[in-house]
Order: sequence, then structure tokens, then C-alpha cells
Amino acid sequence: GQYEFQNRPDKILQVSLSDLEFLGVQRMLELPPLHHKQHHPVNKEDFGPRPFGIPYGLWNKLTHGVAKGTRSETEYSIVLYLVQRGWSFDQVLTLFIQRASRASKFKELGHSGPSWLSHAFKTAQEFLKQSEDKVRRQIRSMEHWALTRTWAIKSHRDAYLAFLEIANAAGSFEIGASHMLLAERAGMNRRTIERILPGLVTSGLLERCPSKKRGEVSRFKVHGQNVPTQL
Repeated sequence: GQYEFQNRPDKILQVSLSDLEFLGVQRMLELPPLHHKQHHPVNKEDFGPRPFGIPYGLWNKLTHGVAKGTRSETEYSIVLYLVQRGWSFDQVLTLFIQRASRASKFKELGHSGPSWLSHAFKTAQEFLKQSEDKVRRQIRSMEHWALTRTWAIKSHRDAYLAFLEIANAAGSFEIGASHMLLAERAGMNRRTIERILPGLVTSGLLERCPSKKRGEVSRFKVHGQNVPTQL
């Protein structure tokens, strides 16, 4: 359609898009590299996506949205995850601006979104400051180690990181987790998880633990040292 000024100006100022501020952000900060799904020549389903190092389950909720009534809690859990892994507020804000679903609480709030996100970020920082203990600090170090080393098969890395994510939430090196839960966190199917587990145990990354009661899900203890180079 055609746009007409109510009062015709003598001049129309031309500006570059780079001169404009978007929601108070001077520039879009560089995010961690986006890891697109990669493929193995034999087992293509091994490689689950882990965009920006974020578990697929959280990434899916961020980009596709969740039902109203659960959005605030869900988006806060994403913020908490990112704060726990050392993201700055500017990085978190950039991620939400660029990737959050239009149906997200953040996007619905419009210009108030950054303020809401800032409050969530500070709340997450305070929560972690009060609750983080020696076990979680060590698990974070193990996550950093896993993300920075070279893996021959990335599906092993993603499965291991899924174990660490569950261990961090539990605040314990020993955890119980179903194959279905592990598959969801790692972004792969259950059969792939079942095939990967023996190798992670043999490598020393995981240790099988006896179940505490009959019918309980499999229990494991996570480790992060003495890992063979072939993984």
C-alpha cells in the first residue's frame, strides 16, 4: 500500500539499519557456534542436534514455544541453564531475540521483554549462588571438558552431556535415568542410546550402579577422567 505523511516534511532523514536500536540492544552479540546436525557414514541417527550447546529438549521449547500457563517457568528454566553455563545477559538476550518463538512470554511482552528477561537472569544468578555446591561445580567442569575435547563420534559426547545434565539437576554424580529420558536430553532415539551406553561404560565415563529397588530405572555414576582417546 501507499503511505502518506499528514504533514509533508521538507526532508526525509535516511538512516542505516545499523544505526537503529532494537529493544535497546546496540548490536547483536556473537553467540556460541550453532552445531547443525551432522551425519555419520553408517549410523546417521547417532548425531542429535545440540544448538549452541543447548539440549535439544530446551531448544525445542525455546524455538517452538509451550502452552500458556507454563511459558514463564519454561523460559526461566532455559535462562537458568544458560546462566549455569556461564552465558552473559547480553548473550541470553540475543538468543531470545533471535531464536525465541513468537508465542514465547518474552516475545509477547514486546518492549518489556528485556526487563522481564533481566529479572529472570538475576533470579537465576542468585539461585545458583545460594544452591551451587562442590558437586555441581565439578559437574560443570566435566561439561566444559566434554565440550572442548575432540570426540571421534559426537553422539558419544551428546549422550555423555545428557548424563551430566541430569546429574547436575540432581546434584549428584550417581543418577537414575531411563533410556527414553536420556534419548530426549541427547536429541537422539532410544536405540542409539542403548547402543552407545556400553562404550561409555567401557571408556570409564560411566559406571553402572546396582538399582536400589526392584523395577527402578538404570542407575549410573558419571566420571570425567581417564577417558581413552578413541571416543
